[in-house]
Amino acid sequence: MNIRHIIHYSYNDALAALVMGTSPRALARARERAFFKALAAQLQAAFGGDDIGVFSAYRRGGRNGLEAEYRLYDIQVCRIETGATADKKKEPFHYIAASLWQIEIDFSRDLRRALAALNRLIGGAAENKLIVAAQLQSGRDAFIHTLKAPAAVCGGKVWLALIPHPEHWDDNTDSLDVWQFARGDWQTAA
Repeated sequence: MNIRHIIHYSYNDALAALVMGTSPRALARARERAFFKALAAQLQAAFGGDDIGVFSAYRRGGRNGLEAEYRLYDIQVCRIETGATADKKKEPFHYIAASLWQIEIDFSRDLRRALAALNRLIGGAAENKLIVAAQLQSGRDAFIHTLKAPAAVCGGKVWLALIPHPEHWDDNTDSLDVWQFARGDWQTAA
């Protein structure tokens, strides 16, 4: 699975989505929801299978008897297994056997909120952790450098994606940047 491609496809899907808003702020929120949904759909397509659950903030209903309320992150990809109750009449149940991806999305352009999102990821046990934030008009290098210390203590593989803020999608001049934290620094993801 190539997370860089998944983010690009999700962004392009969200750009193409027909969303409306009664104000610039409402339009940006609708675009943010479109990105959430597109990313969850791309992850579901990438992982597929009945033993994988993709839980997201905007995806209602669950698979395998697990509801979306079980999600702890904006998007969480989990391996699902089945067990049976210890009663005489055994009843099957499903549970999260492993967290594969934990994803936090923050378009606020506020460093403190991005740090809070990264702190939530630090507490998780997923193999892969991704924070998606908005491209900054200025101070991008300082922003990325500030996230180094918490990324260094985060278990598993840590990814950072900066995409244009939904307010600027009509301009479509900003690039998408995806990095993986490795060897003490942010490395451009292949």
